[in-house]
Amino acid sequence: MYWAEEIPAPPVKAADQVSKDSGRRTYHGSHELIASNYMEVLDVLSFAGKADVYHWPEEDDNVQSKLFWRQTYNRKNQELSVSCMRQISNAFANI
Repeated sequence: MYWAEEIPAPPVKAADQVSKDSGRRTYHGSHELIASNYMEVLDVLSFAGKADVYHWPEEDDNVQSKLFWRQTYNRKNQELSVSCMRQISNAFANI
C-alpha cells in the first residue's frame, strides 16, 4: 500500500494529476492508499505499527474517515486502475 504521493507520475501527464512529480490525482482522498503489485524491502525498524486499511467500493456513498483503498497501481505498465468517481465527477475529491 502506498500514499498517492508515493506512486510515480505517469509517463504522460494526466488531466487530473496534482503535480508532475507524483501520481496523486485530484479525486484521491486524504485517507486513501493505493494497492500495488510492487513490493519493496523495508527496514523493520522503520515501522511505527499496524494499520487497518479497508476496501471502499465506490458505489458506497458513506464518506470514509478511516484508511481505505479503492484503486490499484500496476508497476509494470505504470497505470492506475480506473476509478468510477473519476469517470463521474470530482465531487468526491479529498474524502
